[in-house]
Amino acid sequence: MLIEPDKSHATDMWNDYDPHTSTSFAILSEGHAVLTPVGFVERIADLVLLQFAQPEGQLLPIAMLLLDVHENRLYVRARSGLHGIIPAEDDEVVTLFLAQLATDAQITKGSTLLQDLEDRLSNTIRISERTRVQFTDIDQTLDDLSQQLLPPA
Repeated sequence: MLIEPDKSHATDMWNDYDPHTSTSFAILSEGHAVLTPVGFVERIADLVLLQFAQPEGQLLPIAMLLLDVHENRLYVRARSGLHGIIPAEDDEVVTLFLAQLATDAQITKGSTLLQDLEDRLSNTIRISERTRVQFTDIDQTLDDLSQQLLPPA
């Protein structure tokens, strides 16, 4: 059984969400969720997007962060192929920032790292509001979400 999540308060990043093809996670909103098959253990995570503010004002998703609340671990998935879609003078800095973030996520508590990003990012690299998601398989969820939220260049 599949229940459509209420996306009325969601941001534009959820426009491509398709609950009929994305069965390993659910976006929770006002009591609505995509139900997972019986026998799977559901876990909770917080999802955010890192976005690059382009000079003309458009926000380009550059990474997806998923905080496994139970494990207090932050998973980082960066968009591949940033070269050529962000200004050349920012390319190296953004690439190094994302690489360092992935390294930090391996050694720092996820909630601490995510809170630090929320407190200090605001200009060129922006962070979206947290969205609560429910998942049964972290790897599949990361794959599904990154395909939907981080389109190739």
